[in-house]
Amino acid sequence: MGTRTRGTTDRRRCGSRLAAGLLAALAAGCGSTTGPSVHERPDPIHVSSVWVGTTPALPALVSAHVSGEIPDACDAPVSAAAQRSGDQIVVTIARRLPDDAVCPRVAVPYEESIALPGTFQPGRYVLRVNDVESVFTVP
Repeated sequence: MGTRTRGTTDRRRCGSRLAAGLLAALAAGCGSTTGPSVHERPDPIHVSSVWVGTTPALPALVSAHVSGEIPDACDAPVSAAAQRSGDQIVVTIARRLPDDAVCPRVAVPYEESIALPGTFQPGRYVLRVNDVESVFTVP
C-alpha cells in the first residue's frame, strides 16, 4: 500500500509540474501587447496647414505650427523629426503602427508646435512638413 500511495503522490507531482509548465509556455507565447512589434510600418500624419512663428531677436528661433489629422483611432505615439540643410528644413511627422494593426477609421485632429533646429539669420527659408511646403522669411 505504501508503494501505491507513493505512486499516486509521484503522479500528482508530475501532473502539477506538467500543468505549471503548460501555463508557463502559454504565458510566454502570449507576449506583451505593449512592446514594440517586430514588423511595423511608418504612418505619416495628414498635414493640412503649416504656419511659422519666429522670435524678434536675431539670430531668430523658429517654430512650425502644424494642423492636420490622424486618419484613424489607433493609439500610437506621434513623433516629429526635423532635419536642416542650409535654408531647407524637412519635418516628418508620423507614427509607427504594427503591420497587422486594425483601427477604426475615425479622423482625429492633430495640432503641434515644433521647434525647428538651430537659429536663423535674416533670409528666405523653405519648410516642408510631410507633404506641405511653406516658404518663410526671417526679417
